[in-house]
Amino acid sequence: MSDDIELLEGGDRAILNELFKFSAIVLAIGAFCSQPVLPFVDPNIFTSAGIVFAAGLGSFYYYLAQRRADRVTVLCGVVTVIGFAMLIYAVSGALENSVRNDARCLALEVDMLSGKSRFENAPDVFQALKCRPQTGEEPRARAASTLRPTG
Repeated sequence: MSDDIELLEGGDRAILNELFKFSAIVLAIGAFCSQPVLPFVDPNIFTSAGIVFAAGLGSFYYYLAQRRADRVTVLCGVVTVIGFAMLIYAVSGALENSVRNDARCLALEVDMLSGKSRFENAPDVFQALKCRPQTGEEPRARAASTLRPTG
């Protein structure tokens, strides 16, 4: 019994090409939709996951296009799945970090809107953390009677 099995015959190559085109479209949509959390991704995990996924997918496609389905092809498929799982893990960690950052931003925003901010540089910190308004409240100005005349 041989380890090599004829896999692609006739129209199977067209099906394989369509499958990989579909995969590319799904990955492009996933990359677009994950942009808001990318600042919170661990760069080491994300880079490693991308390399493993790309290497696995490229070699998997190569061996399938060569009309082979042996143990190497199965190993390439497993590496692709591991790389994809690593990407999902990296993005889920980024979602958790984003939620924590939003909580920090909310506390900072409430503090700034209170009119008696505890931090002198709160607006700079708010911007540095890439915060978005959380409360929906309009900023309030101090009454003119509390202002002291200069001069």
